[in-house]
Amino acid sequence: MQKSHTNCFDYDIIKHDLCVRTRRPGDYIVIDREGRKQKLKSYLINEKIPASERGEILLIADGSHILWVVGHRLSLCGRPDEHTKRILQIQIDGGESHGRDN
Repeated sequence: MQKSHTNCFDYDIIKHDLCVRTRRPGDYIVIDREGRKQKLKSYLINEKIPASERGEILLIADGSHILWVVGHRLSLCGRPDEHTKRILQIQIDGGESHGRDN
């Protein structure tokens, strides 16, 4: 089933040009409010995403920081909060739905 995925980010925390891409060595995602990071590779393994699919998952990346594993998870760094002044909304149409809203 194809799906449209939409999420919002705090525009002012973005440090580099955002890009839509697949995974690269050194990619990481912030997993908690304290800023702890997890290697993207470890996250994909822990989520039991088949190895054959890992290289095809779309990512919204700010350098090596993965803001959004499309269809799976958002980084906890970059989500809008009460201090956010500008919001960036990104919508990705198509692709597979993995039973999640992210």
